[in-house]
Amino acid sequence: MNKNRGHICVLAMIISASAYAEKTSAQAIWVGPNSFNTSLGLGLGYATGMRIGGGMELGLGRFTLDRQVPFSYGIAGRAGLSFGSVPAFSAGAFGTLHFSWGALKLPGDLAWIGHFDTYLGLGVVLVPYVDFDSIGGFSYYFSKNVALNLEAGLRASYIGLLFVM
Repeated sequence: MNKNRGHICVLAMIISASAYAEKTSAQAIWVGPNSFNTSLGLGLGYATGMRIGGGMELGLGRFTLDRQVPFSYGIAGRAGLSFGSVPAFSAGAFGTLHFSWGALKLPGDLAWIGHFDTYLGLGVVLVPYVDFDSIGGFSYYFSKNVALNLEAGLRASYIGLLFVM
């Protein structure tokens, strides 16, 4: 029963925040050059139970494909702590590539899509051992400073908040 209440609370938060979300411009780039964001989330590890994860990202630049489709890129650090049968810590560094859906010229009834930013990251896990890894996810921006973030990678999936500074 508590699980259903939690789902209902998260759904209500998303719907109410969507109603008050700031409008995006036709060329909105949520993660652009010199932007800095931090994230914190809770999730389930793929084989280790409950996890807490988070990270930081610095936007480095942007480029445009076919003079119409802008992308941005940056560097990110991620860390996670699992609380399975044996607590475990992991950390990694990634290069990221973002696409902000607000850059598309969408009709008014689809403007809510402009609040999404999708991203992929490739990098190296440094703790507990050195290995290649990837991250990916999307963020829904309630305002220019706060977003709901869903991310998979670094051996877990997370739902949490992202803050732009």
